[in-house]
Parts: sequence; structure tokens; C-alpha cells
Amino acid sequence: MEQFLAFIFYLIVGLYLIRLAFIYLFPWLIKRWMKRMAKHMEQQRQQYQQYSEPSASSQDSRSKLDDVGEYVDFEEIKDDKP
Repeated sequence: MEQFLAFIFYLIVGLYLIRLAFIYLFPWLIKRWMKRMAKHMEQQRQQYQQYSEPSASSQDSRSKLDDVGEYVDFEEIKDDKP
């Protein structure tokens, strides 16, 4: 009978400790993980911006493409002949 009561006692204490861990430890771990992920994403964004900055030669080619022509609007004409 003593072993059964000890089991029940340890079960209740264990469940209470798990509950406390989810109340205090789990949110702390999530916040820490979110900060790490935000820092990692910021580093990736900075690296992407460094590699994606346009150079002078690519800007020259863009300006040449802009002067190629202009957009012409058109309408579709339906042909009534079979």
C-alpha cells in the first residue's frame, strides 16, 4: 500500500512539475528560439542585399532597354466571316 501511495505522490508531483515547465520554461524557450531566428533572418537579408545591389553596368543596360520603344494598346477584332 505504501508503494501505491508513493507512486501516486510522485505522479502528482511530476505532473505539477511538467505543468510548471510548460507555464514558465516553454515560453522562455520559444522566445529565445524566435530571437535566434530573427537574428538569422536579418543576417540573410543583409547578405542578400549585398549581392543584389545593382552595379553601374547593369544600370546602363537597364536605361538602354527603357528607350527601346513604347507600349501600344490594341483591341481584338472579331471576324464575322466563317
